[in-house]
This record gives sequence, structure tokens and C-alpha cells, in this order.
Amino acid sequence: MKTKRQPSIRIKLEGELSPDDLRRELNEAVDDLERQGIANVKNCNLYVTPAYVGADKKNDTTITIGLSSYKSAADMYGV
Repeated sequence: MKTKRQPSIRIKLEGELSPDDLRRELNEAVDDLERQGIANVKNCNLYVTPAYVGADKKNDTTITIGLSSYKSAADMYGV
């Protein structure tokens, strides 16, 4: 018997945020999940767009955090 899939909850943070602001906003989002009675999450993705404050885009670097790097759907399907 197939179990019913639970709906996803989207947490969207907009605007330019400092690392401290990002940390505070993420903590508030987690607090909100707990207030809704959500004790565990199964999967979570976090994609961050650097604002390049005080840096030239030509000096762009990619930082991979975790055990695997992100592959987009376009990469997976060869689009």
C-alpha cells in the first residue's frame, strides 16, 4: 500500500541578507515549523545566490558544502 505524500512547505527568504540575518531568518523559519507541530523533516535543500558585495563577479568561486554537489534537472536530463 502506497502512503500518501505529505505536502512540501516552502521557506523563501528574499532580499540581500548578511550571514547573521540569514541565520536569524532560518532560525525563525525552523521555529515556525515547530509551532506547526512539525518535529522532523525528511529532506531539505538550501540554494544561496551570492550578492557579490564588494567583489567582482569575475572572481566568482564555487563552494561545495556537504558530501555531494548540486545537479540541476537540466544536468540530469541533458538539457
